[in-house]
Amino acid sequence: MYDILYMIGSFDVGGAERQMAELIRGLPQDEFRAHLLVKSHTAYYLDEINPFLASFHSLDEASFGFADIWRFRKILCEIKPSLVHGFGSAPCHFAALSRLLGIPKFVIINGSLRDSPRESSLSLKLESKLLSLYDNVVANSRAGLRSYGQDGRIGRHVIYNGFDLTRIPSESHEDARSKLGFPAEKFVVTMAARLSARKDYRTFISTAAKLLSNNQQFLFNIAGEGECRAELESFSRSLNLGPEQVSFLGPCKNIEEVFLASDAVVNLSAPWHGEGIANVIAEAMACGRPVIASSGGGTDEIISDGINGFLIPCGDSTALAEKLLTLKNDASLRERLVKAARSSIEGKFGYSRMLEEYLTLYRKLLGGNKQNGVQKLKDEN
Repeated sequence: MYDILYMIGSFDVGGAERQMAELIRGLPQDEFRAHLLVKSHTAYYLDEINPFLASFHSLDEASFGFADIWRFRKILCEIKPSLVHGFGSAPCHFAALSRLLGIPKFVIINGSLRDSPRESSLSLKLESKLLSLYDNVVANSRAGLRSYGQDGRIGRHVIYNGFDLTRIPSESHEDARSKLGFPAEKFVVTMAARLSARKDYRTFISTAAKLLSNNQQFLFNIAGEGECRAELESFSRSLNLGPEQVSFLGPCKNIEEVFLASDAVVNLSAPWHGEGIANVIAEAMACGRPVIASSGGGTDEIISDGINGFLIPCGDSTALAEKLLTLKNDASLRERLVKAARSSIEGKFGYSRMLEEYLTLYRKLLGGNKQNGVQKLKDEN
């Protein structure tokens, strides 16, 4: 029996959190015991996975600090994990530092690569240097490995996010629409992501203003919460858009139902931010909704333009408006895109495929290949 400690900053609504929850839920319990350590007690998915956890630990902190190393060390000594799997830079680095303080040997998987920055920066260069210390790094896109200078290195793995198709509600598009109160006569477009600077909600709202000024029958939904909400609500009002035109739904745990009730889903990134594999894209495709997304990064690995969705340049509201009108007016095109998208999810981005790839990696690392997880520690013992 192997003990695995999963670590993440927060366990709030998000792609990394959802993937971790599904991974924990799928572990064979006769082979692995799962433990979870989070920075803050905000644990959106905890009720869902609590039956699958051997222990849960929270630092109850807003952010990680060096003083937390000793708390990490204490928890690690209690659990004595065979493997530590971090879904964030800080948890991984803290685990590595704890290892330096004499914790019994364990394997570290750095699973923090979930984006693919488009622009060089000091923080990107620093993170790339730190990643070179780890024997095992998992990214959710090939673009992510390239952005951080890790592609082609030994011990670098790409494991795509996997979507569990059983999460899709059995209700019809019409029933979901009626339940959520979306007007039957409108073409409903949803963008679901954290309301942060990384997501280009301004282009989404500007596109809404452009289409609605021509008396087009659209409803634009923004599903999510974040630090930019007040600013975006103000921007929407400045364009004379009311809640019946651009609706801020807040955080949605039932996002699959929201997608079922929508006619199209949009995922837009800021020009400087490259996505890894965005969970919302896979979720929307699995729910049978055509997706329009900013091109670049890992998005190009899940969407083939014109085949199973549409790719547009970052910040291009004209291109977004044109694609939305095309989808609105061409039901056969929507059907063709949706069919191809569903095929992609059932294969390359399926839940069983993701789970099996992680289990294969765990077994390889734990089955006699006693790595420390950090290269510079190899000769320590």
